[in-house]
Amino acid sequence: MHSKIVIERKTLLYILMLFFIATPGYFRGENGTAMDYFLLVGEFVTYFFILLVWLHKKLSSFLVLAILMYGTIILSTYLNGGNVLLAIRIEVRYIFMIMLIDNEGKKIDCLWKACVIYLTIMVVINAIAILLFPNGIKYAYDGSLMQGQTQWFFDSKNGLGKYLLCLLYFKSDMDFRNLGKLSKGFYVIAFICVASVIVIWSATSIVTVCMMIILIVFAGLIKEKKYKLFNIYLSLGIVAGFFILFILFQQASMFGYFLTEILKKNITFNGRTPIWANSIARLMEKPILGYGYLNSSGFRALIGRSAASDAHNYFLTLGIYGGFVAIVLFLLILILAMKAIRRRQYEFSGITLTAFSFSFFLTMLFENTSMRLYWFVLAYAVYMGVEPEKRKHRMVIRRHLRSH
Repeated sequence: MHSKIVIERKTLLYILMLFFIATPGYFRGENGTAMDYFLLVGEFVTYFFILLVWLHKKLSSFLVLAILMYGTIILSTYLNGGNVLLAIRIEVRYIFMIMLIDNEGKKIDCLWKACVIYLTIMVVINAIAILLFPNGIKYAYDGSLMQGQTQWFFDSKNGLGKYLLCLLYFKSDMDFRNLGKLSKGFYVIAFICVASVIVIWSATSIVTVCMMIILIVFAGLIKEKKYKLFNIYLSLGIVAGFFILFILFQQASMFGYFLTEILKKNITFNGRTPIWANSIARLMEKPILGYGYLNSSGFRALIGRSAASDAHNYFLTLGIYGGFVAIVLFLLILILAMKAIRRRQYEFSGITLTAFSFSFFLTMLFENTSMRLYWFVLAYAVYMGVEPEKRKHRMVIRRHLRSH
């Protein structure tokens, strides 16, 4: 007897919400087409629905920090005479992605299932685009072409690879919670991930994807042996060390042989070091609140580099947008999440969270990777870090309040 795949109405609702507020920019044209208006209306309807759900809820410290961080960027945009409405629309999406998470009972399973389905759809769409349009993805409603390089589809920081990386995490976490082991589906996704990074030979993607897969595959052994080196704080420390060496002091020459001979990259990380240097110089001119939200052309004009649509580093880009205030707030968010992950360090949920977070931290060093679905992972980490007794107590309190 064949098992049926059941998709609850709640899951379908989550998929629709993800489509409207997590769909990437290259599906959102600015040509005034019917599709543009449809996406805009759907986006605001989604916001309204989430707000209705949240009217009776207490704001968590995680959400407060996120609101303050993105609020800082919006304030900075206003003070610098930027496009405030555009900044609000861009940054508010991240806040609503966090608010969308409902951590009660089986609803988290519905949300995770929705993420897996949504990401699978995005992978298939990108894969079809690669096969049909090697030079870019085609808009279904106006026939225009975008994304001039196939690397934008494969890479872990863009296109197809970005969805595959998140799909690896969501699928592995679901497998461990529901099956206690990894399914064949996970290994299929992992194979596609590895094959794609080999095709484009991206140093960042090779390291992040392979590291994440290895840690997840050996999750059972890590859980049993409780290796002390497997530590989320150590992972964050390694990333911080790379940031200081490569970006602040630009000492990449000490890894020259590894970069040039093994990874076949130049010592400037393909032109990133001058972008980092210019970004740091501009940040120090307005260190407190930065320059506000900037589009690609505005960022290039500020940095003075034609290839700098952003700082090619999440933390520097965040600093340009919101200064050290935004950076400190984001670090507080990371600390909150890391403390929570540490409490579940040697459980499957903690192992998958550590693997994904470490990979994402490494990607943040070299790209402005601000994917909205990562906020799901951070918020989920905070939720999982709450002791079971306290979590159960909070759920009882919430049900009691709703009944009155």
